[in-house]
Amino acid sequence: MQLIEYKRIIDETALYPQQVNKFGYAYTIMGLLGEIGEVFEKLEEEADNNDSSNDHTIKIYKEVGGCLWYVAAACKEFGLDFEQIIDKAIAEEEKTVSQVLISLKIFNTLKKIYRDDKPIDKNYWENMISFWIGTIFKLLFLDKLTIQDICKTNYDELIRRRENNTLHGDGDNR
Repeated sequence: MQLIEYKRIIDETALYPQQVNKFGYAYTIMGLLGEIGEVFEKLEEEADNNDSSNDHTIKIYKEVGGCLWYVAAACKEFGLDFEQIIDKAIAEEEKTVSQVLISLKIFNTLKKIYRDDKPIDKNYWENMISFWIGTIFKLLFLDKLTIQDICKTNYDELIRRRENNTLHGDGDNR
């Protein structure tokens, strides 16, 4: 699956509350960080249970698919190029702890968008989003599946959820 094809499903499945002006910014960033947390939870389960089975690996990659959904949705909200973000994420070198901590200023940046109506700094958001997803890519080494495979798996899941009217909700198997 090509990344451009994957982006199309985002328009159809990016359904979230719009009662707050510009809510898509916060929603997609909070969702991305939440999904990254779920990837780490699955990795921790794998380590705790000594489970490197194919089934567990697929569960981890499904969570990465959730991350990609939020990356694509955030790109749409912030006016960023999804393919460029993914390319940059794959090419980035590993970050230091201080660089990770600097990325936490995101919450202050979001606050200023809402409180002060601060304009969007596309370069900042591109760097942050590619940094987070790139960290996941580097952690998982993506040696078993390609980005396109993960997009295809997530795309199929989104189509199934849309057809079953289960886009919203919690749980891995809804």
